[in-house]
Amino acid sequence: MNTAACIRLLHPTAVMGRDFTVTGVNDDSTLTTWTFAQPRPTPQQLAAAWVDVQAIRAFRASLATLWKGTFTVGERAFLASLYEAVSAAVIANDLALAEEIITTAPSISVELDAKRATILQHFAQLTQLDNEPTDEEPE
Repeated sequence: MNTAACIRLLHPTAVMGRDFTVTGVNDDSTLTTWTFAQPRPTPQQLAAAWVDVQAIRAFRASLATLWKGTFTVGERAFLASLYEAVSAAVIANDLALAEEIITTAPSISVELDAKRATILQHFAQLTQLDNEPTDEEPE
């Protein structure tokens, strides 16, 4: 588990080296010290956050692949700020904001709007997966 990534997801304002430290590297690390104002994350909270971190990474990778496959190099350059804003929202685990950014971006052309619809379908598929029933008992 990448403990630092989990903590950044759970506590976005916590600063590594000041509020917490980890030992190990990348996906094989553990929390060693915690001085942040919020309670120290439990192993269960970190494990749950790790699942979310991996889902965010996978979604970002699929979004990047879709972006590259949908838009030409010139279109990607033209729409770079839009992509960066969407990526930042995805990194912050705010998929609703990411979808809103895409949805509310000004119309440029019919062709680009059709391509934007392809990206929005990707978000819809993710939302559908998130809302599928599970075998877990409700809390």
